[in-house]
Formats: sequence, C-alpha cells, structure tokens
Amino acid sequence: MNKDINTAWDKFFSIILILFMALSLVGFIDSAYLTIEHYKSDPIVCLIIEGCDLVLNSQYSTVFGIPISLLGTLYYFLIFCFSVFSFRKRKETVFKYLSFFTIVGLIVSLWFVYLQFFIIKAIFKKRCQNQEDLKRGEIGLQK
Repeated sequence: MNKDINTAWDKFFSIILILFMALSLVGFIDSAYLTIEHYKSDPIVCLIIEGCDLVLNSQYSTVFGIPISLLGTLYYFLIFCFSVFSFRKRKETVFKYLSFFTIVGLIVSLWFVYLQFFIIKAIFKKRCQNQEDLKRGEIGLQK
C-alpha cells in the first residue's frame, strides 16, 4: 500500500513539475519579447489584447530604471531551471520553495493585471478610442 502512495505522489510530482516547466517557458518567452520591445522602442504589436503598448510605455513599466519585463524574464528563467532541477533530482525541498515562489509570482502578476485594467486602463482606453472613431466615421468597413 505504501508503494501505491509513493507512486501516486511521484506521478503527481512529475505532472506539477512539467506544468511548472511549460508555463514558465511560456512566461519566459513572453517576458523576453516584451523586454526586447522595450529596448527597441518600436511600436509593439498586440496580438491577444489591445493596449499592451500603453502598458509597456507607462510609468509602471520600470522599477529603478529596470524594465518589469526583464525582471519577469529572470523570474521565469529561474522557475524553469529550478523546475528542471527538481524534476531530474526529485528534490522535494526545491519543489516546496518552487511552489512558494510560484504563489508569490501569481500575486505579483495579479497586481500587474490590476494596474493594467484599473490604473493604466490600457484595454478600456483603446476600445473607447475605437468606439469614438466609429462614431466619427473614421473607421470604415472594408470589403
């Protein structure tokens, strides 16, 4: 019976770590892209939501001159590395710290989402601007 519990825990442990690796890789790619765009100073293309250019250029996009996206890149890189280490070595202590830092990262991410929606109002400004353009007839339907 004890062997079944260890096998179930090992399977759960592996699934969670693979999830950590996959999500941290996506976060790393996204943050690295935003960091590159921050330093290029070119207009950014928003693929999923509108207003990301407003967020990237806002006063909240840096801390002591360091882009938040660069800090995110480092964070996701470390989460990925520790996930791989924990997966390969089966270190539960590393997994516990990894879980803690993931929860901290979630809280920080929720703070940034709050800033984007309610302080910077990036998504809402862009949509309101598009509605005003429609009212004035500046955006036409293309065939």
